[in-house]
Amino acid sequence: MKNYTLKLLRIIPIVIIGFFSLSVHAQKDNSTNLLEGKWNVVFPETNFGEYRINLIFETKSNTFNAYTRKNVLKDLFGSIKSKFIKKVIKSVSDGSLVKITNGTTYLKNDTLFIKGTYSDVLNQSGDIEGYLYNSKISGTIYSKINHSEIGTFFSNKETTNTTDYSRVMSGIIDTTSKYIYDKAILNHRIWKRYKYKLRKPIHIEDDLELLIFHYFSTRKNKKFPFSHFNLIRKMEFGNGTPSNTVFLSDSLSRQTGILRIKSFAGSAEEMDSVFKIILSKNYKNLIVDLRKNGGGGIASSLMFGKRVIENELNTGVFLTRRWFDSTNVIPTSLQYTDLPYVIQPDLFQFLAQMKTEKAIVLKVIPAKEVYKGKIFVLTDKRTASTCEPLVYALKNTGRGIVVGENTAGAMLGMSFINLSDDFILTVPTTDYFTNDGVRLDKVGVAPNFEVESDNALKYVFENLIK
Repeated sequence: MKNYTLKLLRIIPIVIIGFFSLSVHAQKDNSTNLLEGKWNVVFPETNFGEYRINLIFETKSNTFNAYTRKNVLKDLFGSIKSKFIKKVIKSVSDGSLVKITNGTTYLKNDTLFIKGTYSDVLNQSGDIEGYLYNSKISGTIYSKINHSEIGTFFSNKETTNTTDYSRVMSGIIDTTSKYIYDKAILNHRIWKRYKYKLRKPIHIEDDLELLIFHYFSTRKNKKFPFSHFNLIRKMEFGNGTPSNTVFLSDSLSRQTGILRIKSFAGSAEEMDSVFKIILSKNYKNLIVDLRKNGGGGIASSLMFGKRVIENELNTGVFLTRRWFDSTNVIPTSLQYTDLPYVIQPDLFQFLAQMKTEKAIVLKVIPAKEVYKGKIFVLTDKRTASTCEPLVYALKNTGRGIVVGENTAGAMLGMSFINLSDDFILTVPTTDYFTNDGVRLDKVGVAPNFEVESDNALKYVFENLIK
């Protein structure tokens, strides 16, 4: 009896330890299971605003995968176009818009930490790092190249989506018809086709599905008749005026300055202060890099013009709905003297004029001190909007030499119009023609020297600067 008791006492600790190990393992599995199911995830993003998606998590042990609704591309675009998109963008082969793969988790105290690989229908990819705490997910998407932050996201368990997407789609049609710069363009067959699709009962379950439908039907459709037609979800916070949009550096010889303008969304004061430095350095050559510059406001761009154009110049004219309602004849540069013009680098003044005038001439009056050295402008397919009148004027007057690729051909004046359910539509409310009657939208500006954009800077140094 005594020997049996001793054996039993030896076994009990082993059983207890084994039971404890199983409990810990079960705790880990259960913690990962907290991710299981559908989550309503919010992505604050620069192109689409603060949109919401339904992300479905599938978990197993300490791993997971997540994805949005599968085969949604077929619902949005039909069989033929969805197959084309899936062929071009391999990450959406199952028809979902967003995926997180190779997900792993680990539990520390009351927090479940998550990692995984992010990919989406816009061909964006990166590494995800985040955590689940108190039934809420928060995280960040990082670039795979340099681990810089691409975006953030946060989530609660699925909540009822009350957005009336059919009402938003009807709003797109009505708002465009009311505010478009020229109602005649709505007779274009591509617009009519898009309008027909909006009126059809498309099955849409979250914000991103509607945003992607609009994006691929308009912005990614080269045949769509006008640009600056964007659908955005309202942001619950503002980013303010972007900083550090202009960067200046010296070449090795110090005779050439390289002015990198990431965006014209900065202030006139920022641009002016950079040119004071440029003038003080007395550069023989100035390379203006507008590659990947999608445009911005009129304040910064007009100040740029005032610092590089030596003689007063009417660069072109903005024409509003009031103009096209009265005539379809484009004014010549000789008629500009009879039209109002914007000469101050003030965005609000310009927007106020657009609401009341038929036409507004974009006039550049040189500053007291102007840079008089040689100018070389680098462009690519993403050099757009506000950049394009400048590029055209510099090239057409011979003031600058353009090197790189044809610009985007996205040059219209636009307004932000509120739709229902916290969506915003940008509508092109003014058309733009250069002073010699060229319409830049859907056309762009061809370079003097056509070079692959990545090689444009090298080409200038090796072939044009002597």
